[in-house]
Amino acid sequence: MNQAVTNRRGPGPYELLIGAVDWSPEGACVGYYDDGTPEEWQLCYYSNMHRAVMLSSGQWRSAGAELCQQWLEDVDPGFVFVPELDEECIELLIRGQSLPMTALDHLADHIIGIVAVPTTEQLANPGWIKPLLETSSLTVILPASQSTDEMVRQSVCTHGASVAWIADDTDEPESCGDFLLAISQATDSRRQREIIARLDHWMGEARQAVLLFEGPGAARSAEQARTIAELMGV
Repeated sequence: MNQAVTNRRGPGPYELLIGAVDWSPEGACVGYYDDGTPEEWQLCYYSNMHRAVMLSSGQWRSAGAELCQQWLEDVDPGFVFVPELDEECIELLIRGQSLPMTALDHLADHIIGIVAVPTTEQLANPGWIKPLLETSSLTVILPASQSTDEMVRQSVCTHGASVAWIADDTDEPESCGDFLLAISQATDSRRQREIIARLDHWMGEARQAVLLFEGPGAARSAEQARTIAELMGV
């Protein structure tokens, strides 16, 4: 990075964190690792090039203390995990039951926000958002059938969460909440620059955003986008 270009937010968490939706060679990182790279080395390799990754509900709910410790040893202090809460997790909250938080407690220093993936029915009664916000900042991924429903989007915002930005479907994110997850499949550098500029504007001086890539070549797209963000000082 050009040393003359600095993050105008200064040191601290308020810079755009970029990565892929997972580090699996069967998922976002197809063809990303050298042949023969052991599975236990993949997260370490990934985290050298990227600043964030999503943790699926299945991953963190099944992870014991030993695996969490391995993940912590594989990443540096600035790396961020974005845990996903699926409909089963949200249903537990609706029933007043607690979530199995062992893994998230272990990874707490590397978690700045969580992402909820509710069903249409769960969004109709969004009372579960408040208890989640008491533990962490929150972004909500809307079901595809409701992604353009303005009333649903405003309901999420009114309850204090952010609406995840599917950057390939809409021009800009909702201006609400304090933690935003953006997801894209963009490979074109011009489009990536546009997305980064909008996220820079959304973050302002005090909000945090994570941009994750999915689809073919996601890890390479994320590398390109990170270089662009650095050149932009974002």
